[in-house]
Amino acid sequence: MVLRLGFNNSELIPVYEELSRNFPQQRIDLGATSLDYTQMGTRSLAKANDGRIDSAELFEALVSNPKLHAVYRRFASEPLPWEAGTQPATQTFLRRFDGMVARWRKEHPQEPRTGEALVREIYGFVTLGTGLGMRADESAPEMNIDQIVAQGRGDCTEFTKIFLLLLSRAGYSPFPVWVRKDLRGAEPIHIVAAVEVGGKNLLLDPVYGSFNPLHLSVSRISLREFLAWHWNNKALEVQQRSPDRALQYFARALSIDPNNPHFLTNRGIFRLKRGELALAIGNFKAALRESPNFHPALFQMGNVEFDEENYLEAADFYRQAVAQSPRREVYLHNLVLANSLGGDRASAKRVFQELCKIMPAQPELLKMLPYLNQD
Repeated sequence: MVLRLGFNNSELIPVYEELSRNFPQQRIDLGATSLDYTQMGTRSLAKANDGRIDSAELFEALVSNPKLHAVYRRFASEPLPWEAGTQPATQTFLRRFDGMVARWRKEHPQEPRTGEALVREIYGFVTLGTGLGMRADESAPEMNIDQIVAQGRGDCTEFTKIFLLLLSRAGYSPFPVWVRKDLRGAEPIHIVAAVEVGGKNLLLDPVYGSFNPLHLSVSRISLREFLAWHWNNKALEVQQRSPDRALQYFARALSIDPNNPHFLTNRGIFRLKRGELALAIGNFKAALRESPNFHPALFQMGNVEFDEENYLEAADFYRQAVAQSPRREVYLHNLVLANSLGGDRASAKRVFQELCKIMPAQPELLKMLPYLNQD
């Protein structure tokens, strides 16, 4: 058996040593693995049952060991963001939650201790004023549990953190889930908490305002990958006011999940804004090596070629991006311009017609007409 650990940081050498003691007969692979985000629609929410332990499963085992938590704290200078904090307000909130669960179980002795009814009660405890009264706020910063309790607001990752904590305290085994296609068929960057009850997976998604919404395509992700999203999001938050810190956070996210094309592309965009063209291209190409059909990276490579006035090369990247996300307006918009400036007016007009179907009567369409009518 090969144990793959998804960390590349020297401070985690004690983890490797601990694993060597606990798994003396197995080889520890220091490489890292990650899921392919373009293939997530084919993944089920169940864990692989092939006898192997991948880096995601191993990390979940590690974070259940208090001794190994200390290693992460040395690495990140803070607890895991879904762990209970030490602030008095958090401890008071958790005592209230534990009391609510105890009362509910006493009042519903016939209900399973970890059944769906209690999950619904916990969902209400987080979202309603009788509990935390937490409200959805997509502009909220990336926070840990202490901050979430103090602020009473958050986006999808904050809701996921609080549900991971509370459901675990109530005896469930929750896990994060990536929403690949939502209720409307859109492709959001969205994560929710989930829990398996009675053979079915329930999603808790206050951002969409519903318990167990019928999202069209979802995939389970590991706690390791969810932790990496925490640091990627913090990098995006501080990139304007603290570029050096943003680079540190991007590096931290990629040290935890080095094959994530989102993180590689985000760091590439950040470097492009800093004028670091070669490094940015390196990040975009790395994202495409990991996930050749990852359309945000294809689009960024098209932008790089467009800015260099390599319009035919830009159009090729834009076409590949459109093939993966056919209704994304900005992809079609840029493909029209690249085709037109590259001399392929017939293709430009065909794409323009598709764009008109998606965004009719928009002022931006009028601005594109001169490009289509050039001689």
